[in-house]
Amino acid sequence: MSRLYPAQVLGLAVVLFFAGCAAEEPEAPICTTLDVLSSEVMVFGDCADDIDNDGDGASDCMDEDCVDDPACAPENKPPGVPSVWIISSSGPGQPVPPELPVACVLLQPGLDPEGETVYHRFSWSVDGEPHEFEGSELPSKHTQGGQEWECRVTPFDGQNEGPSDAVSVLIASNNPPSSPVVEITPALPNVGQDLDCTILVPSVDPDGDHITYFFAWEKDEQEMSFEGSEIFAAETSVGETWTCIATATDGLLQSEPGVASVVIQ
Repeated sequence: MSRLYPAQVLGLAVVLFFAGCAAEEPEAPICTTLDVLSSEVMVFGDCADDIDNDGDGASDCMDEDCVDDPACAPENKPPGVPSVWIISSSGPGQPVPPELPVACVLLQPGLDPEGETVYHRFSWSVDGEPHEFEGSELPSKHTQGGQEWECRVTPFDGQNEGPSDAVSVLIASNNPPSSPVVEITPALPNVGQDLDCTILVPSVDPDGDHITYFFAWEKDEQEMSFEGSEIFAAETSVGETWTCIATATDGLLQSEPGVASVVIQ
C-alpha cells in the first residue's frame, strides 16, 4: 500500500476541487480564480522541490510564478566591517584621564552590499570581562585608573550581523596633589587688620592635572563657616587664634591640608 505525503494530499485535494468546479459551476468566481493559478505554487514546497510542477518548462525559482515565494528571496549579505577609534584629550592612543568619559568614535560605518540601513551596536569590556554598558560614550563613573577598556562595534542590517571592529584604551592612574604650604598675612595681626591666607608653596599634581584650592577657617579650634581665603577685620577680636586650612584638589582626589595660624594682637 502506497503512502500519500502531505504535499501529495494537498495536490490531490486541489485536483478534486477543480473537478468539482468543472462538474457543477465552472463559471463560479472561486472556481475561475483557482483555475488560473499555477500549480507550481499550489502545494507547499513546490518552489523548492526541483520539479516543474506546472509543466511550463521552468522549475522552482526559474518559474515566474515563484517570484514572490520566500524560498526564492535573494540571499541577504551582511554589512562590512566598520572602523572605530577612541578619542583622548591626551592625544591619539594615549590613556584617558579618569575624570573624563571614554568616547568611542565610528570612523567608518559598516557598508551593506544591498544598500540597506546599517545599525551599529556598541559593547564594552573592562580588563577582558564584558560590561553591561552599551553606547558610544562611556561615563567616567564606570571607570577607574589603571583599567583597560575595549570598545567593540558590530554592524547589523536588520537581518545579519557583520564583522566587528574593536579598540582598547587605558584609563590613566590618578594620584592626589601634594600638600600646599600656606601662610597668613600679616603674621602678627592687630585688631582692625584683615587676614589673608596665601599659597606660599603651590601643590604639585603628579599626573599634571589642573589644581583648585579650597580654604576653610577655624577660630580657637572651632570650625567657622567662612570659605574664602580672606577674613575681614570685623570678624576678629584680641586674643583669638585664627587658623587657615587650604586643600588642593585635581577634581577627583584631595591633597593633605596646608595649615597656618595667627593670634590677634
